[in-house]
Amino acid sequence: IFELPRHRLSSEATPFEQKRRVCIRISSGLTLTMLSSVVLLLVACISDAFITPATRSTRAPQLSAAKRDGTSDCVVIGSGLGGLSAAALLAQYGYSVTVCESHDRIGGCAHGFERRTAAGTFHFDSGPSLFSGCSAPSSNPLRQVLDAVGEAPEWRSYNEWTMYVPEGVFRVKSGDKNAFESELRRLGGASAAADWRQLLAANEALAALVAGVPPIALRADVGALQTASSYVPKLDPTLLARFGADFLLKGVDPSGPFSRVLDAAGIKPTSLVYRWFDFLAFALSGLPVTETSAAAVSFMIKEFFADGAVMDVPIGGSPAIAAALERAITKHGGEVLTKAHV
Repeated sequence: IFELPRHRLSSEATPFEQKRRVCIRISSGLTLTMLSSVVLLLVACISDAFITPATRSTRAPQLSAAKRDGTSDCVVIGSGLGGLSAAALLAQYGYSVTVCESHDRIGGCAHGFERRTAAGTFHFDSGPSLFSGCSAPSSNPLRQVLDAVGEAPEWRSYNEWTMYVPEGVFRVKSGDKNAFESELRRLGGASAAADWRQLLAANEALAALVAGVPPIALRADVGALQTASSYVPKLDPTLLARFGADFLLKGVDPSGPFSRVLDAAGIKPTSLVYRWFDFLAFALSGLPVTETSAAAVSFMIKEFFADGAVMDVPIGGSPAIAAALERAITKHGGEVLTKAHV
């Protein structure tokens, strides 16, 4: 355990830059081996995406959270998958929970809508529509939350689909890096294939960290040493040290946008590879690659091209996931309110 030196930081620097500068100063005197041994703690303490409460309840679960006096232990504002997951876990552990959603339906980006036509009624997802590692136990954080609260939608799996891009028809197949590269080469030429190989190399260390240490094991204090320590020996120390260098020198941060990984690989926004992963980011989060978590996209790349990989789709679309989390809240007496603007 070490004490962070108190450095004077420019108020003009962004929060991320301020944190990164402190890390650079801390690590400047460390050897490569020492750096690899503390990088997980640095990431857990610095990455905003993994911040969790430093305290935990020792209370016994209530018999019924519904039997309360009109107040709630916890109020969650917003019913996106993150808010619903937090509320479902709180309800699971005995807290009375109220979720307030301003919209007329839950799910945040993961809601959907229908259009009725002469040909029939069609359902559309408004945001996330691509999932992996959800139809079977895995390190996917969403699957882990669903397992913890005992609710899940019905899943169907598939291993290929077709995309229409300006260059032509892109046939995507999971579990085959070479087939994916061949499609890129066919539509985007040798430069697109080269960009793909550069991206795989740039993503390797981050993917190893994300896949090797479940996000649930990371926290924002020194408790990360306890919760994440059992996973450290399984990680490749060379890749871990390389991630530390990417984090400090290139700004590749699990909680930052995946666009930083593309930038680190030298891939231009006009590239077919950049545009394809901009689509993937939207399919995962409903947001562009400049606003989608690097950890989420990196995890998907590793999962998508693993041997025998399949993609998962919830029956009923992404709203079915939100509905499963809502069941996990309400079965313990919690409430999920819509049109409840805060």
